[in-house]
Amino acid sequence: MLARHSYSVTALGLVLAVATPAQNKPAEGKPPVPFAEFAADFRTHHDLATEAKTSFADLLDQRYLRARIGNLLIHVPPHELAERRHREAVRDALSALIKLQAEWVRWFAADEAAEPALKAADRLGKWADREALRTLAASAARKTIDAAALDLLGADDEVRAAAATLADAVTTGVALGLEPSNNPAVARLVLAPTRRHFLEVCAFLGSIEPANRASFWHPTVPERAQTWIHSPFEFQLVALEYADPQRPPDDYVGAMSMSSKEATGLLQHVAERGAASLLQHTFGGDLDASFVTGLAQNLVIAIYGENNARSGGDVRGRSAASYGGFVAGGRSEGGMLAGINLESRWRTKKGSDYFVRELRRGLRDASKKRRGRDARPGAVALYSDDRSQGEVVDGPFLRGTAAAAIPAACTNDYLEFMRAYRSGFVHWLRDAAAGRSTKSRTQFGKLLRQLLAAPASGLDAACEQVYGLPLSGDGPKPDNLEWRFLRWLSRSTG
Repeated sequence: MLARHSYSVTALGLVLAVATPAQNKPAEGKPPVPFAEFAADFRTHHDLATEAKTSFADLLDQRYLRARIGNLLIHVPPHELAERRHREAVRDALSALIKLQAEWVRWFAADEAAEPALKAADRLGKWADREALRTLAASAARKTIDAAALDLLGADDEVRAAAATLADAVTTGVALGLEPSNNPAVARLVLAPTRRHFLEVCAFLGSIEPANRASFWHPTVPERAQTWIHSPFEFQLVALEYADPQRPPDDYVGAMSMSSKEATGLLQHVAERGAASLLQHTFGGDLDASFVTGLAQNLVIAIYGENNARSGGDVRGRSAASYGGFVAGGRSEGGMLAGINLESRWRTKKGSDYFVRELRRGLRDASKKRRGRDARPGAVALYSDDRSQGEVVDGPFLRGTAAAAIPAACTNDYLEFMRAYRSGFVHWLRDAAAGRSTKSRTQFGKLLRQLLAAPASGLDAACEQVYGLPLSGDGPKPDNLEWRFLRWLSRSTG
């Protein structure tokens, strides 16, 4: 099984320990975040009585715009859409999630069975490109919105039919090449067009569920770009703006565009967060975390040709000292720090080749440092931030056994290496494990269906079933998939 380290990556983001009361104290020199005031502002924006017991699920269903995209149910706050730039961000986010759902269907390689779903997704994509902005503007202009008008995809008969076709095809499993079944559950995402809305939602949930406060009244909440919430029900809150790293200490809602560094920055972020929700919904908590993270990362690359999103590696950025390091995050209690462009050596091509070039260089670097001593393949050289410390660490890596050998100073480089490694492994498994790409993708589709059929059995059992090999092993003998990947990596020129 793939390891789930305390500081490593879970299926859906960076996860560390639950925040303690001591950790809830603001950093020295920073004023405490006025969460109670932000919670009161949330109630004001939604016309909620101050002392009323409020169901957030009911609030989403009755006050938020929604769009059902396959297995995903997207919620959007209409009162945050007054500015065109925020409407454009939501439009782009919806487009990214539509493309994500279609790409996920393609990965099952179900061919003819997938065609109706893909045609429906194509129609929804055209709606997002041509009509969504106008629909969002109309919603923002209304003082009150009736129940029917909350459905962003409901006004046009053709669009509504396409949404229903896609939802039915993926929830029954038909589009994935599975025997039809009935799974009406959806994965919920709440989009936060503004930093204020992101902070207000966290503050409000902390006000109605005191158990949430350890994480959602945490002083790092104003820096986060996403967070998972489990009470009163499970959903992912996804910011569409980064926190401005240059804002004053008492400015909790200053924003920076997610596309200020990269043209598709927002799209990559939303697609990866959507993939996280989609995969959690599809596999639950049963499937190996590192494999699921690799799937999410590579879905983004398949759509946009690169993935430089913040999840999965060292989330601090190169100016991270101002943020005070890691925060409680991941599925359990928190989220990712907001991003500053990462200047990681593992991201020089931003994943456009699934990090193959960087991985090859890392392996070659280790070989040079050993200068022929212990020529065992599959070692990588890792470094501290300032490169003053380094360590050559032997694989295998997928099972996490190498983590024990990582010096603390090299942890951040290790996180970035593992982000690249998971992506490279999933890429090899899907595109090269069986030799030709077509055959490899057919086998990979079988693997995904096998995992859906018996997720509790785990990735090892599914790999044995589909490839006739275990996922990994302590060495190249007996034969296993990870060591085949390492051999391929050492020979590859990509």
